This record gives sequence, structure tokens and C-alpha cells, in this order.
Amino acid sequence: PKGLGKKPQVCKSLVSTIDIAPTILDLAGLQSPQTIQGKSFKALLKNPQKTLCEYVFAERSWHTQRAHERMVRWNNWVYIRNSYPELVQLLAVQSIFPAFKDVIEMNKKGQLSKAQKDVLLAPRPVEQLYNVVNDPDQLLNVVNKTEHKETLNHLRKVMDEWQERTGDSVPPPDKVTPDRHDPVTGERLYEGWRPPTGALPGEDKNAVSINDPGPR
Repeated sequence: PKGLGKKPQVCKSLVSTIDIAPTILDLAGLQSPQTIQGKSFKALLKNPQKTLCEYVFAERSWHTQRAHERMVRWNNWVYIRNSYPELVQLLAVQSIFPAFKDVIEMNKKGQLSKAQKDVLLAPRPVEQLYNVVNDPDQLLNVVNKTEHKETLNHLRKVMDEWQERTGDSVPPPDKVTPDRHDPVTGERLYEGWRPPTGALPGEDKNAVSINDPGPR
């Protein structure tokens, strides 16, 4: 569109993937339907100093392996909540790639650094808190640091609100879709596209009918 500026600029506002569709519609001069949860960030293209929202969220559920992790980003902070901390985080579907095999082999030989071994760690922290400006690789979990207790409590409340408003819930680990791959060896445990579908997050709250994006 005309008048969006001629030279590149940096915008520090948070945006989410759910904001892409309404932005495209806005740029096309169309109004977003009510079923779209995100916000248009067209205004940021004209004025990068503006702010679209305070929080963005991410979630990880079943993808070849059992998982239930939720994340919120606020200012310079990332808070992660893991409902299945007993499980390995590494996505074993990557066993088809040489990098996965290298990680497994190097771990056996004791050749991985502490940061590299994190993907194989189990049990894992139930909560993680990172300052992504001071620690962009998210290697220093400061969730137990007393000086960050206020930030932690704030993000806990924000995550609680998001889960409540979006209808998110945590199925018992033995009721969810079973692992398609072994999370440590990468061995395929089921043939076909996926194992029989188990209980889904939010299923007991009919989350598919909820259009609330949570706090923004």
C-alpha cells in the first residue's frame, strides 16, 4: 500500500501467527469475520513505534509424541508451562533426519554440551522463565530466582487466564494419543499416519467452539 514508508525500520511490538490472516484482509480492504481471533498489524507497517498487543501465546500438543506445553511472551520475558514434565521433549519424528541420529550417537559418546543435552532431559522443569534479551538462547531458567518472583506470578496469572478463556485443559497422559515414535531412540511404534486418537486438550470444555483468543 502507498505511504507505508520507504526505508526499513525495526518494530518491537509483539505479533502472533493468528494476526496474519486479519492483516492480509485489512490490506486488501476487507473486514475480518468474527471467527478470526487475531488483530491486524497494518498500523505497525505505517508506524513501527506502535504496539499491537502485550502478550502472545504458543502451544505444543501431540505431534508424533505426547506433549502438553504452553508458552506466553510478555515484554522481554518468556514463561513456559509443561504439564507432562516426565516426558522427553525431543521430537522423535526427526529420527528420519541425520541430525537426530547424530544427537543420539553423540549423547552415547558423551560428546554433547549441557545445552545440547537439554532436548533429551527427563524429567523436565514444570515451569521455565527466561529473559530473552539477556538470554536469547533460553539457556538460563530463572524461574526460582527470588528477584523475578513478581514477573513469574504475573505470567502465571496470565497463563491461567488464557487457559480458562480458551478452554484449554490437560488430559491424563495415559488417555492422550500414544507416541508414534519412541522419544529417545526414534523407533517407530505405530505404522500409518498416527496411532488411534486419544483425548484432546480442551475436549472436555468443547474448546473448538470457543473463539476467545485470551488476553492480548
